[in-house]
Amino acid sequence: MTAVLLPPPPGTTLLGRLVARREDAEQAERDVLTLAVDYAALHPAPGATEDESFYGDQPLELAGAGAPGVSEFAVTELAAALGMSTEAGKRYLGTALELAHRLPRTWSRVVAGQVVAWRARRVAEQTIHLSQTGAAHVDRKVAGQLDKIGPVTLGRLVEEARILSEEPEEGATHDQQATRAVQIDTASGAVHGIAYLDASLDTTDALDLEKALQAAAAALKDQGSGLPLDIRRSQALGVIARDYLARSGATDTPGGIQLYVHYAPDSDLGRNNRIRLENTRGLTTIDQITEWLSRPGVTVKVTPVIDLNETLVSNGYVPGPTLREQVILRDQICAFPGCTTPARRADLDHIEPYHPDGPPGQTSSTNLACLCRSHHRIKTHDNWTYRILEPGTYLWRSPAGRSYLRTPAGTINLS
Repeated sequence: MTAVLLPPPPGTTLLGRLVARREDAEQAERDVLTLAVDYAALHPAPGATEDESFYGDQPLELAGAGAPGVSEFAVTELAAALGMSTEAGKRYLGTALELAHRLPRTWSRVVAGQVVAWRARRVAEQTIHLSQTGAAHVDRKVAGQLDKIGPVTLGRLVEEARILSEEPEEGATHDQQATRAVQIDTASGAVHGIAYLDASLDTTDALDLEKALQAAAAALKDQGSGLPLDIRRSQALGVIARDYLARSGATDTPGGIQLYVHYAPDSDLGRNNRIRLENTRGLTTIDQITEWLSRPGVTVKVTPVIDLNETLVSNGYVPGPTLREQVILRDQICAFPGCTTPARRADLDHIEPYHPDGPPGQTSSTNLACLCRSHHRIKTHDNWTYRILEPGTYLWRSPAGRSYLRTPAGTINLS
């Protein structure tokens, strides 16, 4: 009987290549994780000096108790090299140190190539806030079965470790504190002019808030509002907030809030009846803005259009209001590689340091950029340098000699 050799199914070779590349990528991620641990070992946390106790390099504790600290300046360099924001770099290196120093069983499997890095990092993210005993408990439970443990099971094991490793009183206090929080999300519903609120309160605070909502919602109805009760209750939160701000003197802004509105009628957004709100980085409609402006006590201030390409100059060190606004509108976010902190919350940095006895024109559009407070300090006290290529575009050079191009579209690693 003659054997008939059939051709392989279509795509068999391609599938083999896909699997090989996937395995290469997984090994590369393991290598990055282990190299990050080695990098941290070369850059231990510095000891604070009297002269640079705040402004100089700071020690960072990125992993749980018992893991070594690391140099803040070194983490900034690492994050930029990996194409991450500084905060993302801290989180990444924190999980690497957590694995290497507090989850030895899991880490040994990562180094041996038996576990994909992302599964191990998922465990480390959950154990960073545990005691050393708690982290060891989780490590014993999960190391041998990482491929079979999902988020729910992992969460249960972490909670079990917390209970077993902490004093009951401390655990009870932690649990009570952990359940109280308020989160206000102004971005997710920004297209519709809506913000989302998620809160958990002490029972007595919740009861008081409920009474205040009922009273404010009823007052809105008495004032002629014909809106449904649920909408009036949501509006009542704003009434309560503005009443507190007015009585406490915590704001001098009419109406309780300031909106930075950007409207270009001839743009794609303008033609679709959309306005951009700088505060929330989202969109809303002209109709919604009109409704907000019709509320009692609200005033309107229209500022003139600022040419972002014009060179403005201020005398002295402090930029004038128009120059400050121009740089904020031009940069939109912190100009440091990978950072996304809004420019309005950032400092204005002199790219070339300001010299009191220097020539005029040092405080100008061509020598100012928005840097968040953290990166402003690092640029000033580490050896980061940068220059402006065109409005909103910067060429950076790190202490390690790596180059980054920061553009309005993002950061490009040139090294």
